[in-house]
Amino acid sequence: FVTILHSLCGLTSIIFDILLLFCMFRSTPTSFSTFSILLKMHAFSDLAMAIGGVASMIRLISIDWSVIYISYGPCTLIGPSVCYAFYMILIAGANITMYTILVSFLFRLLMLRNAQPTARQVYLMIVGMILPVPTILIVRVLI
Repeated sequence: FVTILHSLCGLTSIIFDILLLFCMFRSTPTSFSTFSILLKMHAFSDLAMAIGGVASMIRLISIDWSVIYISYGPCTLIGPSVCYAFYMILIAGANITMYTILVSFLFRLLMLRNAQPTARQVYLMIVGMILPVPTILIVRVLI
């Protein structure tokens, strides 16, 4: 029952994330274009979290100061390294989501101070503040 519920919630999240991205790419007003870069980044990271969650279906069991990681998703049909890779995609997506919220607060602060950030500045904020931590996690999977 838990596996079916987990799959349904994850697949619903994937469908709505794809729909959200479609709507953002199709009909974002030009006055909202610079902030929509952050919204799209947030939606992509949420999509990555949903895909990683559905593929790995992790269960964490804590015992004293240790954590046991058990995967019971479809990745188990391929192998444990694939499950670990999807788990890292899930964790990287969660990190990107948190840092995207931080950068969007910075963006709004700049807007309140009458300094409209350009698209280039938004991309620099993404590269400087959001991407370093998930890059380390993804490199960890490749090693």
